[in-house]
Amino acid sequence: MKASTNSRAYIIVHDAWYANFAAGDNSTILFGLIGSEKNLEMQLEMKMVWITTGELSVSPHLYCRLDNVRGIKEFSDVFDELANIEKLDFTELDFISILQMCGFVDITPYELIGALQK
Repeated sequence: MKASTNSRAYIIVHDAWYANFAAGDNSTILFGLIGSEKNLEMQLEMKMVWITTGELSVSPHLYCRLDNVRGIKEFSDVFDELANIEKLDFTELDFISILQMCGFVDITPYELIGALQK
């Protein structure tokens, strides 16, 4: 596990209090470093996307905006673990397990009250 001055964290978007209000697909796990204002810095996104390859299945897609590209190097241990996945039915829970194994903690704002107090 890589050492970092900031804490590593993830947010499960569909479990957050704002999921019903968020536009678009909520099958996203955001991960990055907890910044000074308790937001995610160097944020990357893993989305579980439904695809058709003869049959309907879920495929994990990784997204990174250009301003967060440093996260690719910072989280190389996550990518090393992803490279070792041999199963074809990779799930959101599998990815969360990898994040936890690499030292990420869940900071999903499950309730509005708790989110406002942080």
